[in-house]
Amino acid sequence: MSKTKKLKQITTKEMYYSSISEKDILTRAELCKIPILSEVLTLGYPSAHYSTHHHFPLFKLGRISSSPNDLVEDGEGYLDLYSETGCSGSPVVIFNSLTNSEIKLMGI
Repeated sequence: MSKTKKLKQITTKEMYYSSISEKDILTRAELCKIPILSEVLTLGYPSAHYSTHHHFPLFKLGRISSSPNDLVEDGEGYLDLYSETGCSGSPVVIFNSLTNSEIKLMGI
């Protein structure tokens, strides 16, 4: 029995998921073109702070506070984003008009 069928059998609810393909991930060149203060979005299940009725994740809005271009040696940038325990590994996405895509994965 598949995991989705088993989940439905246990919870009586359908599971929704969406996959991310390689085309949905920002390239290094695209990432370096994004301006500082651009809005980013993350979602996750912070400890004890999610919808206990529907079990939906919380969405958090933040901004890019430094460009990966400024930190060429390690390719990291900084975000101004409130995060909590339980959000480790959450995707960070951006609406990226530079690539004509609705959302692109920036990082985790």
